[in-house]
Amino acid sequence: MLAFAQLVATCLALTQGDPTAVIPTALDPYVEPTYSAVAKPLDPVPMIAIIIDDVGYQGRLGEAAIQLPGPYAVAIMPFAPHSQRLASLAKASNKNVILHLPMEAHSKNHLLGEGALYAHMNDAQIHSALQAALASLPQAIGINNHMGSLLTSQRRPMDALMTAIADHKELFFVDSKTSQRSAARLAAASKGVPAVERHVFLDNEPIRSHIRRQL
Repeated sequence: MLAFAQLVATCLALTQGDPTAVIPTALDPYVEPTYSAVAKPLDPVPMIAIIIDDVGYQGRLGEAAIQLPGPYAVAIMPFAPHSQRLASLAKASNKNVILHLPMEAHSKNHLLGEGALYAHMNDAQIHSALQAALASLPQAIGINNHMGSLLTSQRRPMDALMTAIADHKELFFVDSKTSQRSAARLAAASKGVPAVERHVFLDNEPIRSHIRRQL
């Protein structure tokens, strides 16, 4: 089974122009993939990395998400009632865990939950909040943003966040791209943090026909 983390790593290598990136030649989750030694920059194999967000507040739905077949990641909220149990279940089920870090949005900030980052925070506060969130989910191999249309569009707090993430050499960042003005990728690059961005929301409209079109 092709691991989500390997997909992300390969995507990172390709987006950063690494012509020697090892890429899979089969992506069927039920078939052990073979690999080419050298990627062809102008003819890459299509690939997809799937993240299921917002896990942690509803136990049964979280369990159902983790029990789906195939390689994907679950992005788990810090400090939610079922977060730690579901993170342990995900790891035991060979699913990758991402910290779904709440960040200030332009509206509906009552939905952020505990541990959110706000644009008014100073660098030390952002660092402390990140450390606490990571400590609550030690299974996390990366981070993506929950909401965050305001905070991700501001370079100063994103620089502070990426500086804090850079202290953890093994972590990557996935920009959920809740703002077209997001500074996340630029901030990550300036601090040496591996980063990619979300391209498609599959179920931002919870209608089956819409989801099929997104797929």
